[in-house]
Parts: sequence; structure tokens; C-alpha cells
Amino acid sequence: MQKLDYELIHKLDLDTTNKVFDFIIDEYEIDNILDNLKSDFPFLMDNGNKLILNSWLSIDYIHDDGKTFIEKFIDSKPKNISTLEREFLLYKKNSFISLFEVLNIDDDYILVHDLLQNKKFALYEKLMKEYFNEGDIVFARIGKFFDKCSIVGDISFLPKSAKDIFIEQYLYDFNYKRKEESTLIIKDYIKKHSIEIIKIYNNCILSVLELDDDLNLYLYDELNDFESYLANKSNAHEIKEHIANLLEFYDYYLAEDGLTLYDLKDLDLKVFFELAIREGFIYSTESLNSYISTFKNYIHFLSKIDSDFEEKYQEIRSISNNRFKLMDKLNFTDTLFSIDRNLVNDIEDILNDTSILLLLNLDKFLVYLTDNRIEVTPVKKKIKKKFLPELCFLFNDDEIIDSLNPGQRELALLDFFYELSLALNLISIKEDIIILNKNGINFLNLKDEKKFSVILNCVWKHIEKMNAKERIMEFIKDLKNGKTNDLKDLIYEYRGSPKEAYQIHEYFKILGLTKTTYLPIYTWEISKLGMFVLIYYYNKEFKDNKSSIIYLNNYRGKIVEREQYGKP
Repeated sequence: MQKLDYELIHKLDLDTTNKVFDFIIDEYEIDNILDNLKSDFPFLMDNGNKLILNSWLSIDYIHDDGKTFIEKFIDSKPKNISTLEREFLLYKKNSFISLFEVLNIDDDYILVHDLLQNKKFALYEKLMKEYFNEGDIVFARIGKFFDKCSIVGDISFLPKSAKDIFIEQYLYDFNYKRKEESTLIIKDYIKKHSIEIIKIYNNCILSVLELDDDLNLYLYDELNDFESYLANKSNAHEIKEHIANLLEFYDYYLAEDGLTLYDLKDLDLKVFFELAIREGFIYSTESLNSYISTFKNYIHFLSKIDSDFEEKYQEIRSISNNRFKLMDKLNFTDTLFSIDRNLVNDIEDILNDTSILLLLNLDKFLVYLTDNRIEVTPVKKKIKKKFLPELCFLFNDDEIIDSLNPGQRELALLDFFYELSLALNLISIKEDIIILNKNGINFLNLKDEKKFSVILNCVWKHIEKMNAKERIMEFIKDLKNGKTNDLKDLIYEYRGSPKEAYQIHEYFKILGLTKTTYLPIYTWEISKLGMFVLIYYYNKEFKDNKSSIIYLNNYRGKIVEREQYGKP
């Protein structure tokens, strides 16, 4: 694999893009293609979307023969490109559009979380890194070029307040497409239906800006004045951050009541900050510091124009000086779910495919409840059978169902999500309708490892209620990672009832703590994640008895070599 520097990669991008577009203009009636797109995707014709359109057209547009423009160019003009350019174009052909959250910026790399695929990527961006902040929500195309991942073309930012709307619309469209393409997976969806993702982004931006016309003009007048004031005081990066913060604050706290930013002088900012932290709008120390800085700058600007804002400026200065009291409240979500930080640290880097898929499916289940009326039976409060097919269709699950007309209890994953959500108070039942409550929204905002720790602790408490903890402790003492066991032998050797053993086995399998095979016999084995989790609970139980402690280092050597990092 070749290793190329940043400048050469971007030169290749520019050169090959020009060659491909020259080819498109010379060989195809591009106006006819655009005319066909206008009816279904009129937003693509807006001037502001030209760069997105050009990128999508050259990379993702598929002709009737199943080929993209890049493939046609390579086939038709092989002498017009060098070997290196051809290789670069093949990489570019596989690039994809998604929504990303910026996790960290380190040297020349931007660590992002792909919110649609639930994957992390380290993007090599020596120059563009200056435009990003941790926590930014970015709509972009990325791809792997030779030995590095990088951004392709233009980037767009999405207000944090629109993130949930985007993901909800994306999940709805993905599941709708799966009705016709039953084998469709997310990786293929974001490539094959990238135009739909662009449409979703456009709709989200419009929903954020869909305000009363007079109010909209008033808001942007306010922001334009502030932006001009900052021009000689702050760099472009800081200006972008302040404007984005004010837009999100407006959407979150003012728009519904028909207020403008000038109404800040009549608001209690301490009340705002406490509410924003409690509801997860402000979710980290960095986010808190960013909003305090924005308000200090904006209110100071307003105080220069209107002396009525002088008192409000002193208020934000006081909040700034005492921000540590607000920082204590940032642990609200952790306290709400009794998050075990030691457990979170242990599992942070070893979540496997099964556990990550579990979290993705649980997110889908909870998000689906926000826009869909799901009814339960009046007496037993189980999901009515008529709703089960549409709920099961959400999940990427290979569950085998024996019954032709299954009830909720026969659908293990769905039943697990429903009972778990009730136990954690993520959902409530009102007039026999399932409602996603504030705890559910807070849960959705947690990082994966925190979500998983909450689920683990909930399951562990259930095992304690079954009075099965002591029997599990005995079982853990004999742990051997990588050892395959016949399920019948396990049930026979387990000191509890076969029903209890099978139920606990189902929990462990769903969580990714164990792996199972069905042929030639029904067997199971402990996964790497399972070993860490079970030993953690064992040591927690016997923390005062050092002679009983199981040391993880004694087990690391037993991890089978075929286990890859982060996989079961």
C-alpha cells in the first residue's frame, strides 16, 4: 500500500475531479440528468447545494448499466490518467456520505464518530482541522485513500439541536427501504441511497430555519451585527462557534415562545444553564465553557449598544466565575442512571460487534417510539401483536422464531428491550400507549460504553432478584475464555434450575458476553468482553476478600489469538 503526503492526496483529488467533470460534460447530456432529478430532489438545484450535487453526481450517481461516472471514465479514457490517478479514483468511488460527531482533534487527525454506522474514523486533515471543534456535528463525505482516511470535497455543519431529527428521519427511511430490499444493511444504504441522506440533511436545515419570516429576518440581523463586531476581535473559528451557539440557543430556548436574542435581558441565565444541563442540551465541560464564552461576548456586545444589558453582562460574569457549581451538575446523567465509572473504563475499548449492534437496535427501538403510536394490551401490558412485525423489522437480528404467530415473549430481543426500558424508566405507559420519556432521551445521549454499563447493571440487578447471584459467582470462578461448552452440559452442571440457566444464558448471549453455535451441536463460549465483565462483577462482590480476587492479567494470555481487537 502506498503512503502519500497530505498535499499530494489533495492534488490528486483536484486533478482527477477536473478530468472526470471534463469527461462528463463532453460525453453526456448533463442537463437531461439534472432535469430527471429536479422533480424528486429539487433542493439539489439550489446554488448552495452545487458542491454537494457535483460530488454526488460524479461519485454516487449510477447509470442504467449499473456504473458510476468514475467507472465509465476509467473504462473509456484509460490513457488520460496515470496509474496513481486511477488508483486514487477507485478509492474515491468507495467514499461515502454520513453524519459525524467530532470527538477529538489531535495533531493532524480529527477523530469522528459516524452516527449512522456507529463507527469511529481518524481523519487525516492537516489544514481543515482548524475549522472543527470537539462536539461539532458535521455532514460530509469521507473515504480511505491509500493508507489514510480523509474528507472528500465540501463539509457542512448541522446544529446539535437537529441531530436527533436527522437520525430519526434516517432510521425511518432506512427501514422503509428495507421493506423492498430485505437484505439491505446500513453500509450499503448510505452508499446506494446517498441522495436520500442529502435530502434528509437539507430537510433538517430547513426545519431549523423554518421560522416566522419577520422573526427570521430579525434573528439574522442580530447575528450579522454581532458577527461584524467579532470580525476584528476573534478568528474565523471562534466566530463560527459563537454564531452556531447562538443559533442553537435560539432554537432550544427562545423560538417556541416567539422570543429573540434581544430578549436575553429579561431571562434568568442561571435557570437556562441548569435546565440545559439537566436536559442534556449542554452535555460536557467543553460545551458549558463554550456557551459561557459566547454569552459573555454577545451580551458585552449588546451592552455597548443598549445600557439595559449592563446588568445582564454582570450576571453572566458571575456565572462564569462560579461555573464549577454548574460543572457539578454535569454529572446529572451519570447519577440518574447510577453509571459505574470503573465498569465503563474496563469495557470502553472492548465492546464487540454483538454488543454494538445491541446498542444500535435499542436506539432504533427508542427513537421509533417518538413518532409511532405503539399500543399495549390493557391487562398484561405487553405490546399488541399487530405492532410486533413493524418493531422487529427495525432490528438487524438473526433471531430464529419458532411460532407462526409469536407474541412479545417469543421475540427475545424485542421483549428484552421492552422490559429493560421499563426497568430503567426510559419509557412509560399512558392510556395503553408506550411513551418515550425524558430519561429515554437522556439515555440516547449517552456514549456507547455508558449505555452498555447501564444495561449490564440492570441485568445484574435482575439476576440478583432471581437469587441466582451466588450460583453465577461459582460459575465465574471456573471461567476459561475461548473454551467451547456443550449447552446441555452447562445446564446439567449449573446448580440452579435448567429454566434459570437458560434465561441467564439468553441474557449473556444478547449482551455479547457469550457466543453460540447451533451446528453440529448447540454450544457456547465466553467472549473477550464477557470475560472482562463477569470477572469485574466477581471482583466487585469479593472486593474485601483479596484471596478471592481474580486478576485479569492471569486471563489475558488465555485469549484465543483469533479474537481481533474489539470483536467477539
